[in-house]
Amino acid sequence: MVQPDDRPVPNPALEWLGQLLRRVQTATAAIPTLDSPTSAIGPGPAWTGTKANSVHDTELAPVARPFSQALGALAGDVQAEVNKTPKTVPASIAKMMRMQYYNDR
Repeated sequence: MVQPDDRPVPNPALEWLGQLLRRVQTATAAIPTLDSPTSAIGPGPAWTGTKANSVHDTELAPVARPFSQALGALAGDVQAEVNKTPKTVPASIAKMMRMQYYNDR
């Protein structure tokens, strides 16, 4: 009978969570670039007038802030998951995690 390999190895979930966190942080860093184009329409120099103000006030500005806030919350959630994830797992568990991760992709 084959015994499971119980020696501790790095938890592969930390690598995957780290990748996700970097992607979220990259997206979050890009969000301020939405503020500039959004503010250029309506009150800004790019497009002015009644229609521009309407588009800015009803379509652009309302989604820019919630989107940024959602990414910020997501980054916090992912970081919390990283913080509570065990640093090591038994080798047999890590192997199963990798198999499931790559089979689900």
